[in-house]
Amino acid sequence: PGGERQFFLLDRDRRYAGTVLTADLHTTDEKTDAPVATLAQPDGALLFPRMTIREAIDTFEKTETDVLPVLDSAESGQVLGLLTEAHTLRRYGEELERRHQAIIRNCWDFP
Repeated sequence: PGGERQFFLLDRDRRYAGTVLTADLHTTDEKTDAPVATLAQPDGALLFPRMTIREAIDTFEKTETDVLPVLDSAESGQVLGLLTEAHTLRRYGEELERRHQAIIRNCWDFP
């Protein structure tokens, strides 16, 4: 409880190598000697700093996941961090509300 639901694997060059769900770790046979990497899901669903919020939301919708890694570039594969769908949608909603309020203020100020 309270732990991470997934984590990102890195290869020897510290490049993104996939996502492992914590639940998958708990459902594997304790006696197996298989590397954790066999549980990785390299689904190709990645985010990059120059993506728009709309592109990020589209990626969340396509992948049906709630957390995605943010990489500096596809070439280097360096993980900068992660973005959650909840945070993305919350910030998007806040920005829409801010713009809506600005439009309303402008309408009242119109001569």
